[in-house]
Amino acid sequence: MVARCVRACNRVRRVFEFGNIAGRIAARAGWDAIVRAYTASRSTAAVLARAEELRVPAARVNDGRS
Repeated sequence: MVARCVRACNRVRRVFEFGNIAGRIAARAGWDAIVRAYTASRSTAAVLARAEELRVPAARVNDGRS
């Protein structure tokens, strides 16, 4: 039960910390680490599909070789 509460509190903290552009800029290194961890463990198609489900504008930019 305590672990579940801790996880919920961490999610709420992230919403407040990263819920707007000012928060993401202020905590850029942390935000980049979250995005990198999420995108590195999924295919481009999966990331784009999830973004579409959440109505978040997203597009593939490059393939890392350019």
